[in-house]
Amino acid sequence: VFAGYTASLDHAIFTPEEEKVIMNEWWKIKAWNISGGFLWDFESHLRPSTPLPVLIKEYRYAGFGYRATGEWTKENCEMFTSEGKTRQQIDGSTARWIYITGDTKTGRSGLLFLGHPDNFNAPEPLRIWDENANGGRGDAFINFAPTKNKDWELKPANHYLLRYRILSYEGEMTKERADMLWNDFAHPPVIIIDSNQ
Repeated sequence: VFAGYTASLDHAIFTPEEEKVIMNEWWKIKAWNISGGFLWDFESHLRPSTPLPVLIKEYRYAGFGYRATGEWTKENCEMFTSEGKTRQQIDGSTARWIYITGDTKTGRSGLLFLGHPDNFNAPEPLRIWDENANGGRGDAFINFAPTKNKDWELKPANHYLLRYRILSYEGEMTKERADMLWNDFAHPPVIIIDSNQ
């Protein structure tokens, strides 16, 4: 059993004469209450809405981002990626997954973010705030940013998909568990039923 919703967004350009929708985006979100936390899938579907391509220029922010609670600062939270990078090394690196863990009123907890291998520019570049962000507080921010290091041209009449999975959990995360969860997301089992047998 899961809960979920869909939402649609229009991306427009503005000129002195008009506002014109150039791309449609719709989100599909599903969430499951699982043992030890909550699991949710986020899909972003993109389609240019004119006969012209849409060019998403290289920029440090894009894709899927998360800003953590203001209680998580450089003093009490940690980040770790599938490539073994820690907070000081993450910004601009690429990864299949990243987790953030920190102190809460009820103990340690965290979030694991998984990027799908079929996403544009996978494994995707990451954008995080360094430990000097927000006046030296080092607030926690994570962003899978597929256009952080290159442009992305979306051609007319084509459909583009970005997929992410997020696990909220109590306690700590391990690299081994994160790898297992990423493999489950990236390569789910396939069942083929042959009625001729």
